[in-house]
Amino acid sequence: MVLDTEIESLGTQAHWLHEWHCSYQVRSMNHKIAFLDPTVVNFDKQCTSEAEIDRYLFDALVKLNGCDHILLPYLSHHHWILLVINIDDSSICIYDSLRGIDKYQTILSALNRAYKKYRRSGRSYGRCKIDATEFRIFEHKYILRQLEATDLCGFYVMRYMLYFVEDGYNHRNAEKLGLDTSEILPHVFKALTDEFCGFICHHVVDPTGEYNINKVPQRVQSSVPPPRDQAAKKLAPRKRKTS
Repeated sequence: MVLDTEIESLGTQAHWLHEWHCSYQVRSMNHKIAFLDPTVVNFDKQCTSEAEIDRYLFDALVKLNGCDHILLPYLSHHHWILLVINIDDSSICIYDSLRGIDKYQTILSALNRAYKKYRRSGRSYGRCKIDATEFRIFEHKYILRQLEATDLCGFYVMRYMLYFVEDGYNHRNAEKLGLDTSEILPHVFKALTDEFCGFICHHVVDPTGEYNINKVPQRVQSSVPPPRDQAAKKLAPRKRKTS
């Protein structure tokens, strides 16, 4: 039995597990994607631990500098959305199945504080194409839409995240790709649930699973190697001593 007070906590833990699922799927593809932990960054935690979350976001931007996309499933006022952070072009794209960009100023302000500190730190390594101290905010229009008076937003965020681990998907060209903008159909919900449960059974619950629950989990999941400057230092040839 799950108590009412534990339901939202259960949701953040489930999305954290789903990040492991996406991280597992993307390893065989040429995608540089990372995932931030929704159990650390959510509206309730921001109300009580703002400084801690600001540090987490700044450290994530530094660590995940080499990623094309950083995905953050975010829970605010009982509603899940997906924030897709792109350091290269200083942008955040919001995937919201109900559409309501005005509700998320708390997390957007925190991300902008972290980004401003990140740019000032001189650790951007030339990846930023736009000279900006704040993220540009966009709301994605060509995505699946949740029906009003339903509470299935978490499933929609799961589906949005899977877009980024599917080969050939480009979120900037979603209109040209002709993505469906209707609701998710029942058989798709079942497929999402079956696939996710299979991952948990074989890779999390199984004692030999790579993501077994008894192992210490990473708080930032990433499919990308260290930032370019760090990788360059490791690969740089040693200088020969001359006599």
